Formats: sequence, structure tokens, C-alpha cells
Amino acid sequence: AKPDCHVESPSPRLVGCSLPKKCMRLASGRAYGSAMLPNTGPPTVRAVEIGSLSDGQLRQAYEVRQAAHRDAAPIDPFPPYDQWAGLIRHLPPGTRRWHWLAEGGYADLMKPDSSATGHVDLRVHPSARRNGLGSVLLAAVCETAYQGGCERILGRLADLGSREFARRKGAAFGNSMIRSLLVLPMPMYPQPVAGYAVTSWTGRAPDALLASYAVSRNAITDAPHTEGDVDDVWTPLRVREFEGIVARRGRQTRVTVVLDGLDVVGFTELRVSLDRGVIASTEDTAIAAGCRGIGLATWIKATSLALLQRDRPDVTGVITGNDAMNAAMLAVNQRLGFRPVATWTDAVMLVVHSRQM
Repeated sequence: AKPDCHVESPSPRLVGCSLPKKCMRLASGRAYGSAMLPNTGPPTVRAVEIGSLSDGQLRQAYEVRQAAHRDAAPIDPFPPYDQWAGLIRHLPPGTRRWHWLAEGGYADLMKPDSSATGHVDLRVHPSARRNGLGSVLLAAVCETAYQGGCERILGRLADLGSREFARRKGAAFGNSMIRSLLVLPMPMYPQPVAGYAVTSWTGRAPDALLASYAVSRNAITDAPHTEGDVDDVWTPLRVREFEGIVARRGRQTRVTVVLDGLDVVGFTELRVSLDRGVIASTEDTAIAAGCRGIGLATWIKATSLALLQRDRPDVTGVITGNDAMNAAMLAVNQRLGFRPVATWTDAVMLVVHSRQM
């Protein structure tokens, strides 16, 4: 396990995935019945390109995901439709994504080109369960994961039923992430740290800070995480690409950094939709290794939240996620007023094992 670090990671990408020990192949040409009707045979699942989805189909997928999320973690906020659709339609750079649809079910697989880990989000509507739909969806995911070069697939689950199912099917469990919510206004004020300065921006990072900001973002890799679940290396180009992706998703990037002279040695990033009355999210917060333990993370997070309150008084709260082993950042968030709303646990499966029949 890695030591406590002033780092935090974004909201759960991989929710409600049940991972059987062996992923079945879809039978070619087999007729499937409806997932919403019991005892009608295995359900029909089809692969889709996200660009070919109609708004109605995407909304259908959203309703499944929202219902499954609320069933697993009732007080953990799920994003509104427009925000979720933006995340689905606009991929991070250097990433491939596959989607599957069924009546009452949805799955996607996302794989960074630089990683051997595929991130799975598999959902079945509570009213469509226990009819084999989850197994059929996962069979399609596993086959594509193998063909796409994944060595392992990783999903997150929160409810005991999914955890027990995954355990019975042979999945290994990794780290857990605690999701915490801050109901605004924030109950404390920023406390400066002598010898450092802070600055903030929305949208594009200033050219003069871009290089050191990109370097500082790589401190997030010190955060505790499940083995094999790693981030790409941040470069100035990747920063600019992500800024563009976030803008196309209809969200605003709000960054606060701490400076040691002219160099960025820590940062926190908030993202918030332009719609009124939404919940913002803290994506990443990290402090360079040599600058931890002196209050910088609390300072920049409090500054970032204070600016959000000033500029967007309509925003009702902020959601964040931290590895359960990251005691330092959990303590920072507790001081700021965040309170836990859910715990999601990684479930991991080696793809090669899924094909051994």
C-alpha cells in the first residue's frame, strides 16, 4: 500500500459492475427475449456506436444507469442527463470506448490506449434483474476486452448484492473509494501558508504556468489505488486536450494552484456544469511530495470552494471521491465540511481467465 498522500481522485467512473469468473461468448444467431419479462429466455444485447445512438436511446440508457446507481447508493448524487450524456459522447484523448444496449440494461467498456486495464460500467435496472441480462452483457464486454488488448477489466460496486455476486463468480476486490458531499456554503475560510502563493483560473491554464502545472498533475499517481488502475502521464498537450474535452461536454474547469516562486507545486480542479442549481465535482487534488503535510491542500481547496461560492452562488454542493486508504486527503475534506455518502469497491478480473472455458 502507498503512504497517505494529499491527493484525491474523481467521481466513480465504473459503477455497479458484476464480474463472473468466466465470461460466456454470445451464441451466434440465437434469438433472445425481452429483459423486462421473466422466464422468456436470455435477453437481446447489441453493440452500438455512440454516434449512432438517438437521443431517445441515450435517455433509455441513462434511466437504467440512474436507477441502478440510486439502488446501490441512494444518497450519492448521480449527474443530470445533459452532464452524463456529455461524458459519454466526448471521450478523453487516446481512449477507446464500446457500448452495449438491451431493454433494461446497458454496459460500456473504456480503455486508454496506453493501459492494459479496461474500465467497465455495467448496469441492470432493478426491475430487470435475475433474468441473465447482466451475464449476457458481461459476455459481450469480456469478448471485446480481449479483442481490444485488455489484460484485466475493472468495475466498481457499492451494494452488498453485487459484491456477493462478484465474489461468487471469482472477482478479486481491490481498493475502495469513499464518495463525500459538501453542502454549500463551506464552513471555513482559506488559511494561507507562509512562503507560498495561490492563483486560480477558469478554462485554459495560463501559458506561463502550463509546463509546471502539467508536471504537478502527475503527483496524483502517488494516491493509493487498485493495482493496474493507473493514469496516463500528464503533459502540456494532454492538459490542453482535456481542457477542450471538458468545454465540449458543457462544463467549466476551475483550477486553483499553489506556487513556490514561479512553479506550480500543487493544484485542485473543480468542474461544474453551466446549468443553475447543479452539484460541482472535485476531479483531482495533488501536492508535490516535498511540499505535503504543511496545509497546502486545505488552503487551495478552501480557496477554490470560496471562489466557486462567490462566482456561482446557485451551485448547491460539491462531490468528491477519495481512496479509503488516503487518510490525509480524507482528513482535509472532513475539515472542509465534506461528509461520506457512499463507498464503492473495485472488482477486478483478468481477461485471459474469462476465456478459459
